[in-house]
This record gives sequence, structure tokens and C-alpha cells, in this order.
Amino acid sequence: MKKIVIPLLLGLFATIPHHLPAASYKSIIVNQSDGSEMKVTIEDDMKTTVAEGNLVISCTKGDIVLPVIDIKNWTFSTSAGSDDV
Repeated sequence: MKKIVIPLLLGLFATIPHHLPAASYKSIIVNQSDGSEMKVTIEDDMKTTVAEGNLVISCTKGDIVLPVIDIKNWTFSTSAGSDDV
């Protein structure tokens, strides 16, 4: 049995791509506990910090300040963010 399993596993690992392409993320989506959603375009030199119980996203249009307690979850997206955020 071992003589069959080991070559099968080696063959399986040989067929798996070693370098998967990274997704081209363009925005961060923040879902808030009230059901609203904010889509922020990712920019060079963008910074996110947590200060005094707030998530602070610093970008060229200014700082976005969201109370951490109001954030349900967040994720990255390959679609563009909102122009006004």
C-alpha cells in the first residue's frame, strides 16, 4: 500500500502550481454592524491604525475614522472603491 500511496502523493504535489498569482486588490470593504458598507480605494502609502477605539484609514482624501465597535467585518476586493471615500 505504501508503495502506491507515496508515488501518487508525489505526483499530486508535482501537478500543483508552486506560484499562484496574487489577486490584484483595489479596495477595502468595511461592513458595519448597522448593515452599511464602505468601500475604500487602496492607495500607495495608505495607512490603517487603531487609535482610541477607532479604526483610522489615512489616504489622500483625508482620514476615515470608524468606531471599532461598529465594524462587523472587513475584506479586500478586486473591484474599485468609491470615488467619494
